[in-house]
Amino acid sequence: DRRRKGTPRDGDEELLFALLQSRRQVLSTVVERLRMIQLPDGTYLEPSSRVKTIGTLVEKLQRGGIGLSSVDDLAGARVVVGESRGTQDLVRDRILEVFPAAKINDRRVAPSSGYRAVHVVVSIDDARVEVQVRTMLQHLWAETYERLGDLLGREIRYGQAAESGAAIVDFMQRISIDIESYEQRELAQIESEAESAALKATFETYSTAADVALLLSKIEANDLRIRELLGEVRGNLSGALRAVSDILDLR
Repeated sequence: DRRRKGTPRDGDEELLFALLQSRRQVLSTVVERLRMIQLPDGTYLEPSSRVKTIGTLVEKLQRGGIGLSSVDDLAGARVVVGESRGTQDLVRDRILEVFPAAKINDRRVAPSSGYRAVHVVVSIDDARVEVQVRTMLQHLWAETYERLGDLLGREIRYGQAAESGAAIVDFMQRISIDIESYEQRELAQIESEAESAALKATFETYSTAADVALLLSKIEANDLRIRELLGEVRGNLSGALRAVSDILDLR
């Protein structure tokens, strides 16, 4: 609380260091359990992890006007789950199976300055660890925006206006919205293709129904074309983010 108010005392830094070290031990346990989660393709989660530094922790406390008891991400793990939002939801559910008492903070529904992900806050012996679950596009956006914040000022990560570079910040915000639209449409298409497959299986017993077979072939062709268009959109979004990253490399 003294750190939050900007009135630290001798020994506060040592106390914070001890707290972060204790979270490191809990984080190790969480990561070990995450690595045991198997995906449908037979692979396992490969989480990265980190514990906040004293500097970033104090900055967060002072910026948000909050106490230590309100900070969920003293220790954090991250998993990047590939292209599909459906896989992101699956991983979220698998984590909940391992940590049934975990809390979900869906930043896709309530993004923070364009940042989107699913946060799962797990707890071991009352020590919380935040697990970030991102799709590849969400991760690419977040990493690019993090670098942009290093250049223009960390305040852009918290919705504050940058003194310069407003155009590129606005561009990144629009990309975030487009990523959300793409991932929602891609998920709907996966569900549509599953329904088409079920419909086809239902009518396969009716070998004389040539009109049904023709209809199903048209549905499959339409699904394929939509999948191709979604692939083009994904490529364009990835290309736009990489273009921003290349610009930052020149700074």
